[in-house]
Amino acid sequence: MNQAPAIQKKNLYPDTMHALCPYFAMFPPDFARSAIKKYSQPGDLVADPFSGRGTTLLEARILKRKAIANDINPVAVAITKAKSSTINLASGLKKIEALRNEYNKINKSQLKNEVKQLPVFFGFAFHEETLPQILWLRKRLKNIRTIELIFIKTLCLSYLHGETQKTKLVYFSNNLPHTYCPKPEYSIRFWKEKKMIAPKIDVFDILADRCKFRLENSKQHLIKDNGLSLLGDARNFGSNLKKLTKEKIKLVVTSPPYIGITSYEEDQWLRLWFLGGSPYPSRGKITKDDLISSETRYINFLSKCWKSIGKVMASNGIVVCRLGQSAKDHFPLKKIMQQSILKGGDKFQIIKVKFSPFKKNRQAVMFGSKAIKKSGEYDFVLKFRNAS
Repeated sequence: MNQAPAIQKKNLYPDTMHALCPYFAMFPPDFARSAIKKYSQPGDLVADPFSGRGTTLLEARILKRKAIANDINPVAVAITKAKSSTINLASGLKKIEALRNEYNKINKSQLKNEVKQLPVFFGFAFHEETLPQILWLRKRLKNIRTIELIFIKTLCLSYLHGETQKTKLVYFSNNLPHTYCPKPEYSIRFWKEKKMIAPKIDVFDILADRCKFRLENSKQHLIKDNGLSLLGDARNFGSNLKKLTKEKIKLVVTSPPYIGITSYEEDQWLRLWFLGGSPYPSRGKITKDDLISSETRYINFLSKCWKSIGKVMASNGIVVCRLGQSAKDHFPLKKIMQQSILKGGDKFQIIKVKFSPFKKNRQAVMFGSKAIKKSGEYDFVLKFRNAS
């Protein structure tokens, strides 16, 4: 194996680890960074009960805060775990090479039989020599605990599907969006119409290349303290956290699922499959209740979250919360926030509200281009007042 290159001590920001595995409704690193700097001090406990891809956790670690994150989405938890501990570049590359050697030594006949049993989508999505590698890694990385292997699994999730690039192939799949995976029927029809064939990819080569890219250009090797990533419903976050620590949260920086937006089970179905799930899109199997489909359900959901978070907040602790507003749906987010706080025990007080209209194409896709000018995001700053 080639010697691992020396880590480049560049002062890059935002950190390249932030860009792992993007999907809809992510908030940017500077949103978390600004809130953490303004409302907390080094050594404070910072949390995010809707961790997404772990932006708050990583920023908190970079800024020398203690960090705890939580999400009900297994994909989000896997990504966040990869950002919760320091990863050594040389060790990561060594693990990838060891996995390659392990794969090369196995009898491939069983894998080929398993490939044949997969839905037809997979034959269009991945080259016939790439798919067995993916299938083997799916099984091999299912129950792992070392941070290097957790990081490699997250690299697999991040590069499992994405756009076909002419200059350098970094995704395992035929041409697909990077932020979400469309339904199989649509994808197959698209590939047939465009006469697109999945490129021949050596997954281990991609993993080694992306491992170098992410870790050479990251500050994560300078961080001493680890973060904690939990799998669970945000409505149980406070109760679950009390079992792990007596320390109170000084700051929450978070973004709950936007009302009326598509289910992550549908958007992230292929990544969920890699984590051991079904080879078909699903809805309502992981998240049993449809909590974001109506104003009333959304208020009930948020109220239970505030009540849960209140159990572990420090006196005068702060919550910085971002919510998306679609003009076409006419959901009054300020009213929703106020009612959810009241229903959740009235332990938080809104001290600041800021509205920012959407400008990026990804938001137009989410909310509809006709409504884009009146759609946007509300940033709420809440103060915990520990009301009895």
